[in-house]
Amino acid sequence: MKSISSFFKLIRYRQLLLFTLLFLAVRINIIDIFYANIGLQSSISLPIYFVLIFTFMCVLAGAYIFNDYCDQGIDEINRLDKNIFINNTIKPKTALKLSWIFTGIAWAISLTTAILNLSYCAFIFIFISTFLTYACTVRAKRIFMLKNLIITSAPLIAIFMPLIDEYMFLLRDNLTEKYPDEIRIVFHIFLWFALFFTLVKLIRVIVRDMQDEEGDRAFKVQSLIVRCGVKTTKRTVYVLTSILMAAVIAFQITYFHINPLSIGGGITILVLAPLIYFLIEFKKASVVQDYAFLADLVNIIFISFIFVTFFTRSILVCGAIV
Repeated sequence: MKSISSFFKLIRYRQLLLFTLLFLAVRINIIDIFYANIGLQSSISLPIYFVLIFTFMCVLAGAYIFNDYCDQGIDEINRLDKNIFINNTIKPKTALKLSWIFTGIAWAISLTTAILNLSYCAFIFIFISTFLTYACTVRAKRIFMLKNLIITSAPLIAIFMPLIDEYMFLLRDNLTEKYPDEIRIVFHIFLWFALFFTLVKLIRVIVRDMQDEEGDRAFKVQSLIVRCGVKTTKRTVYVLTSILMAAVIAFQITYFHINPLSIGGGITILVLAPLIYFLIEFKKASVVQDYAFLADLVNIIFISFIFVTFFTRSILVCGAIV
């Protein structure tokens, strides 16, 4: 039982679940609504879409495992009581094999999908698997902020991956000229949420770095807090959170007239209120436990943004041009 629990911790099951929810929200609340408006169906059937989600989850799981394999020394300092390798519940060699198994599964599915011409994104999945796996090495973490930029790119990949397939489908059938306004609306919605999710992930990564400062400093990981100190790191988080809040308010102002209750009240309760609470708690944070709590709080805000995608239905249906 303990080894099963360690396995789920190893693959970061909560993060995988968040990305799965993000994929599904994009499909249900944006892509499907767009096609319903123009009287067509998505180029990617629902079963194939689930296959693509599973492939991306395998890529991430392999990268997460490889990251922990490379970070054994760092985790001995940062999370001695939670380190899955210390108590030998999962041996390092076993973890490495699991990493390559997950990555291999992703490669196999991607190649099969490409050969059967089921998705234009198949080869992109292959590049992602290679890129993320390499990026998780200790060497990459010794380049200032590189790890942060790589991790924050994951939501962008998750959001834009289906968009590439759908756009290629529309382009192939000469539908881009027939529905230019509808496509523009969808593209704007994607850009808004790409900005939201990128900022949320970047904030969380920096907060986690603050939690892991001791081990990162010992192993010369070039995180923001190791390189610039607590004051500069806190100021950076304040700035990023302020930008995120400003972006959310700008989104509300832009689309407020379409659905005042959801866009105005709903987003304020789901997103702005938790962000204000985050800033209050972040100002008081000073120990590892505080930053661990804040990292979990940012995950909740991430989920809130996923729920906000339900509000985009009215925007797509009304056909608001910005």
